[in-house]
Order: sequence, then structure tokens, then C-alpha cells
Amino acid sequence: MRTTYCFGAFVLDSSQRVVLRGSAIVPLPPKAVCILTLLVKNAGEVVDKDEIFAAVWPGTFVVESSLTKNISLLRKTLRDAGDGGPVIETVSKRGYRFVARIGDEPLSSTATGGFSHHRIALTIAAGVLLIASLSYLYWRPILSVPLPTESQRQYLIAQHIWSRLEPSEIEHVLRRFERAAQLDTRSAIAYAGIAEARATMTTFGVGSPGLNLSKAREAATRALTLNPNLALPYVSVGVVRMLADFDIAGAERAYLTALRLDPDSISAQLRYACLLTHAGRLAEARRIVHHAIQRNPVSVPLALQAARIEYFDRRYSDAIAALRELLEREPSFSLAHYYMAMSLGRLGRTAEALEQLRRSRLRASVLETDEAWLRSLEGNREPARTLLASRRRLVRDGLRKATVLLLPAIDSGDDETALSSLTEMWKTREIELLALRVDPRFDALRPDPRFRRIVNHIWSEF
Repeated sequence: MRTTYCFGAFVLDSSQRVVLRGSAIVPLPPKAVCILTLLVKNAGEVVDKDEIFAAVWPGTFVVESSLTKNISLLRKTLRDAGDGGPVIETVSKRGYRFVARIGDEPLSSTATGGFSHHRIALTIAAGVLLIASLSYLYWRPILSVPLPTESQRQYLIAQHIWSRLEPSEIEHVLRRFERAAQLDTRSAIAYAGIAEARATMTTFGVGSPGLNLSKAREAATRALTLNPNLALPYVSVGVVRMLADFDIAGAERAYLTALRLDPDSISAQLRYACLLTHAGRLAEARRIVHHAIQRNPVSVPLALQAARIEYFDRRYSDAIAALRELLEREPSFSLAHYYMAMSLGRLGRTAEALEQLRRSRLRASVLETDEAWLRSLEGNREPARTLLASRRRLVRDGLRKATVLLLPAIDSGDDETALSSLTEMWKTREIELLALRVDPRFDALRPDPRFRRIVNHIWSEF
């Protein structure tokens, strides 16, 4: 059965679901590649819209604009394949037809060094792994390698898993990065991956924060020592400076160095945008993220960050619209459900917010905290008071840190306990403090000078 199709300068391998132009991978969303595969296999024939929906979005209700957006992207990306004419033709009220000529060799075979079918097959095999990493960062050096080493393969698998940004998978990501580093102890990107995974575990509340950040620092330092000319080691250094040291200015310098080395680094753009978001420089963060999304429209972390910016800017309807679009293509993405719950709650849509919160599948402690918050928005503070009382006992018995008191205290209207908790958190530099400047959850405390002092301590040098 035929699996490789050449049209214009492009090659589609339908078995691996990847499109190449010469030796370079064409960055297309998975759904777009599925649509293209269906159309190409039925080249010259009309494929009904219902057939496309059934094949590409089985068992899922999807609005028609999702299909038209993907068709538009395919037309724009493949416009050189149609000999001056269309590549995909719209058949009114029916569907679409692939009309470009399909040949045995890409038209650019001379320009690419006369690729044989054997060379194309080898490149596609490598491309299957490489395409996964494009959803999170743009890593040029590996694209010129015909086949990845085992270390590179482990790295790319880790990046692919990480591109989904699921808290439940972060430990798996770490193990893959660690395996990549074991296989190649000179791999700067593998150590940079370890550093970011450890740091992300801290933000997700997985494992010991102290151990995670200590290991992250070791790995980031190792990455920078191995290759100070790559962007990714500086990104990992910036993350450590931000989370472990509260060195905001130092983190910014590291991110800007990474962007000077690679202006298109998605990882650097994403981390810098996160820093700017927490600093309250939301317009700058929005510009960076929108620019990065133009270059990588399929990135889940970028799409989530775009929605988070709108949430922190109190533009809750815009956040909801962005999250709905993200969930349309990633329906099980837990953090998108979580921020959808937060945004719906702010608009008083409590029932919808509770449903989204449950679908987020986050830790039980997070769910009970935020469910109490949603009830408090309705005017019922009793769940928050009950939760605060139970957590006081945990703190008193030395089983939890004062961190766990903060949000239930705010939601129950106990500002004194909340401010006391913040003071204790500042002594140990808890990472939750980094969001104080912008997070709506802290709005009730903003008039208090004690709250403003802590915020000023954090951001005084930025």
C-alpha cells in the first residue's frame, strides 16, 4: 500500500503523518496533517465534510470553523505545490478535493541534493521524532542530523510529552531527560531539560521543592558549562534564578541572553513572557506570546500562556475564548480546564466553573481549595472556613507549611491569617509569592500596606 506522496516540493508520508520540504520538516498541526492525508489519498475526488469530521474528529462535536481553519492553513503552507493553481479546491456545500499533481519525486530533488527514495525514507524516520519537539521549542541543530542518537531520541520524546504540559506526566519527562544525559554526558540540552523539568515539578507541587530546585541548579550550571553558545542553557539558568533565588533581574538577563543567541527560541520566549506576566507587564508579555504563536501555532504551552495573560489582565471573556479554542484541539488538557474554571468563576458562572474544575483532574488539595473559593464567590464562606480550620491543625502539627492557609484564609475573609501566612512564606521564599502582583485571588489584600511591602520586596529590583 502506498504511503509516500510527492506533490510540488513536498513529501507526505501518510504512515508517519509527517510532511517534508527537502530535508526540513513542515510544521503543521496533527489535525491538519490528518486532513491532508485523507484528501491526498482521495486525490481528484470530493471528500465530504462529514467524512472528514468522522475521520479527523471521531466521536467529537466540532464546529465547522475548525475544519476551515485547517484547510486555510494547508493552502497557505502548500501554495507552492500547485503549479500556480490551487492545491485544495472547495466544492460548494459538499467538501474539498485535492487537485495538485502527485508525482514520484519532489520537484525540488535537485535543490536538495538529489534525494533518493531511500534518503527520503531515512529523513522521514528522523522527522517523526523531530516534529514532536517543534510544539515546544525550535531546535535547529538536530534538523540537520539524518538519524537521531539514542540520547537525542530520549530528549525528543521528553519534549513531545512535555509539549502537552500535563502535571501528571512531569516525572516521566524528567526520567527521559535524565536518560538522555546518561547516554550523552556532554549533551547541554539534556541537562537544560533536567533543570526545567525539576523547576516545573516545583511549580506543579510534585516532590520536594528544596530538592527539585537544588537539582535544577546543578543541571542548569552543567548545561551552561557544556555549551555557553546555546539558548537553552540560559533559559534553564533563568528559571532557577527566578524560582530558587527570586533574582528577577538575573532571570531576565538570562532570558534575554537566550533570545540574543536564538531570537526564535520558543522556550526562551515562553519563559520570558511568564516573567513579564508575573511582573504585571502584560502588554509586553502578550506581544511576545503572540509573536511566538505566529511561528508555532500548535504549541500548547504558548496557547495556555496567552490565555493566562488575559486572565491576569482581568479580561475573563477573552481568556475563556482562548481556552475554548485550546480545549477544542486538546480536550483533556488539565491546566486549560483549570484556568477555564477560574475565568468562569470570576464571571459568576459557578456551576460551569465547578464542572471545569473537576475536569482538570488536579491534586485533591487544589480542587478542595478552589471549590471553596467558588462557593465564597456565591456568598457562602462556610466551606472556606471549614477548610481553613482543618489546615490550621495540619500546620500546628507540623504536617504542612503556612502556604496551605493562604487561600482559604482569603476566601473566608480572615485577612489577618492570610497576611501572617504571606509573611511566613516570604521568609522561605515560597514560589507562590511570584504571582502576588497580578493574580486576582489576592485582590482583597491589595489595600493593606503589609501586602504591598512583600510585593515591593519581590519586585524591587525589576
